[in-house]
Amino acid sequence: MSAAMRFVLGFLMVVSVQAQAQLPEFTKLVDTVSPAVVNISTRSTQPASRPQQMPDLQQLPPFFREFFERGVPMPPQEREGRSLGSGFIISDDGYV
Repeated sequence: MSAAMRFVLGFLMVVSVQAQAQLPEFTKLVDTVSPAVVNISTRSTQPASRPQQMPDLQQLPPFFREFFERGVPMPPQEREGRSLGSGFIISDDGYV
């Protein structure tokens, strides 16, 4: 192994050890902070909406015009929206 390669490997080992020394102990960090972590999930019902009509069907070729004019009759349906996230409490009054 060349001297330059040994130097680079030695340097990387020293930098790695120094970087590890600056990190906090993970288990202590989890024990300290975990009571403030929250899981946030929401559900909402979105009202039914009418399907949009094609503008100016007269410009379409007859085959396509017939297809879009006939359409598929479907009753409007409500949709359920969901979202999920996480955060942490940052104040005594519960501000997330």
